[in-house]
Amino acid sequence: MSQQKLRLVLCMGKTCNARGDAEPLYTHLVERLGMPHDFRSKALIRWEIANCLNHCSSGPNIIIFPLWEHYAHVTPKKIDGIVDEFIAHSKTYTQED
Repeated sequence: MSQQKLRLVLCMGKTCNARGDAEPLYTHLVERLGMPHDFRSKALIRWEIANCLNHCSSGPNIIIFPLWEHYAHVTPKKIDGIVDEFIAHSKTYTQED
């Protein structure tokens, strides 16, 4: 078994950010988890942005990999709940090689 960090991916695609809905989420995640793509981070959840997650009708969207957990119509308050849930219940996520 190898340890693997969870990876939160925020969609910043044209539809998810049509009304600027994804930009406040980006800012909130920077405040909560630090800069995206920081692979040296000791945070339990690493995060990054994507141009499109193919769930355009339900944006803004977040997907947690490698679990493929999809969260739709995300707000900063929902992000806090998502992050808190994974930190509380997945102090170390393990996956078989």
